[in-house]
Amino acid sequence: MVSTTTVVSLIRALVADGALTQEKADVLVKQLQDDAARTARSGATPEAQAAASGSIRVPYIPQSVRKQIREETRDEILTEMEQKNWAQPEAVPKWTKRFRLYGDLRARYEWDLFDPRNSNFFVNFAQLDAGAPFDLNNAAGTPPPILNTTKNRQRMLLRARLGLDAVITDDFSAGIRLATGNTTNPVSTNQTLGTTLNKDNFLLDRAYLDYHPLSWAKVQVGRFPNPWFYSDLVWDDDIAFDGVAAEFNGAVNDEFSLFGTAGAFPIENTPFNFPDNSIFKGDSRDKWLFGAQIGEEWHATDRVTLKVGAAYYDYDNLEGSLSQPCIANSGADPCSTDNSRPGFLQKGNTLFAIRDLVSTAVNPPQFQYYGLASPFHDVDLRGRVDYAMFGPVHVMFDGDVVKNLAFDTAKISAKNPVNNSGASGKFDGGNLGYMAGLTVGYPVVENLWDWNVGVAYKYLASDAVPDAFTDSDFHLGGTNAKGYVVGATLGVAPNVNILARWLSSTEVTSLPLTVDVVQVDVNARF
Repeated sequence: MVSTTTVVSLIRALVADGALTQEKADVLVKQLQDDAARTARSGATPEAQAAASGSIRVPYIPQSVRKQIREETRDEILTEMEQKNWAQPEAVPKWTKRFRLYGDLRARYEWDLFDPRNSNFFVNFAQLDAGAPFDLNNAAGTPPPILNTTKNRQRMLLRARLGLDAVITDDFSAGIRLATGNTTNPVSTNQTLGTTLNKDNFLLDRAYLDYHPLSWAKVQVGRFPNPWFYSDLVWDDDIAFDGVAAEFNGAVNDEFSLFGTAGAFPIENTPFNFPDNSIFKGDSRDKWLFGAQIGEEWHATDRVTLKVGAAYYDYDNLEGSLSQPCIANSGADPCSTDNSRPGFLQKGNTLFAIRDLVSTAVNPPQFQYYGLASPFHDVDLRGRVDYAMFGPVHVMFDGDVVKNLAFDTAKISAKNPVNNSGASGKFDGGNLGYMAGLTVGYPVVENLWDWNVGVAYKYLASDAVPDAFTDSDFHLGGTNAKGYVVGATLGVAPNVNILARWLSSTEVTSLPLTVDVVQVDVNARF
């Protein structure tokens, strides 16, 4: 152990470095001086005092050796003080530094405004497929569920999310996030207020492991954030992905970097006992998404950045399948391909009746389900140009083009689709989508008086992408829509902003459906 004088010198050096406050240093020095005084009063010889204190008297120590002793002693004292919280007794335990808690809250008021010239006969196929099959030929003549397309609505919505990131080792981390919403809608975490003051749901939105053995590569497994470079033309902002994804993002030089993603994502797993009420169980028909994306980011100048990505999304077994001849005299009677109907729909995709119903009755019931008429093999090209024009103010150009390569008009028409017919009565769907947008202002609005304004045009044909996963706000969700989005955001406090948007859309084909959606949001994050 070194002498008291050396320790006092080190403590004073720690104060000078800012590692200790003067008040705490004074306490430590006083304790050392008290110990030295007690030793002196004991009457021990200098040699005994030195032995008792652990000091070793030497006639001369070279400067280099003294410097080394001082540095080693300083490190030892700092380590012990950190472990025992001497320097910062109010500090939290070291293990808590491995966790990061975060969250956000959004309050929204929304107006859904319909053109009075809209068709009032849009069948709610999502509701038809969600429960027991509906008898289209019921004796009472009850019509199927119908979407509201003519009467304006207003509503207040709330979104709350709370997440936790945890560092497990240098190579492993984990993430968990809870969010409002429900278990039937994957593209929205909104909770509509006005439920007789009832409590809202808080559900598991994310839960995943992240393995990052290299600074430029990682693998995620579980339920994790969207891994793609994307726009809401293809993916809704609230969607999370189940499965596994591998990502890389590394610099080639000072100007270029490359990024990529590949993954496998289960969309629907065949129920274990399908059909529930039959001794003859059906084959497994799991639905999957297999995807890959490659892209680059180019810093053309100090102010101009170009980012582009090309993705391929291959959906397996997503389309419906016609059943074997089936007798269904009640809603409880199953057919062989009932599990090929979609687990979730918004609206817009072309559908066909998947039950091949047969009966010898004169006026048989028609308990029917509907499936997607087209498979989906999507190619998506996404790009952004970011021009830092005036310091924090940027001009950002966004573009996205998507095309479904599996779309086949003749094959779809042969299935006798029940929607998306043109004026002639023939199928009139499409497989192309595109978006172009301009945003001016701060890229991220997070401080007081930060701002941005933006405008975009979107066109999304009926079968360009699965309508289940695209933007849930534009056209009130789904495909077969085109129109404009105009919005502005203003920071009103650190991490608090107000967003106002107007989304004006109409149909691409088939029955008229024009919808204006106006949203005013107050967003806060922590």
